[in-house]
Amino acid sequence: MTAAFSDLAASPSLGVMHRYQTRLHLFYQRALHNLLLLREVAVPNEPNPISGHSSPQLPAPGPPSAQSP
Repeated sequence: MTAAFSDLAASPSLGVMHRYQTRLHLFYQRALHNLLLLREVAVPNEPNPISGHSSPQLPAPGPPSAQSP
């Protein structure tokens, strides 16, 4: 972008620079608005007690079965 603006600075095209500045400002405003919307979404920070962190009870391993193929 620096090279583009330095090339534009050599020519009298301030209108083009103003258009780019306005466009970048609108991109920034849109991104900021989206960020603020995402921050408003209520995401619970507490773990769900139903799913919890407990592992399911597995049956105790028994003797290997003697099945032949």
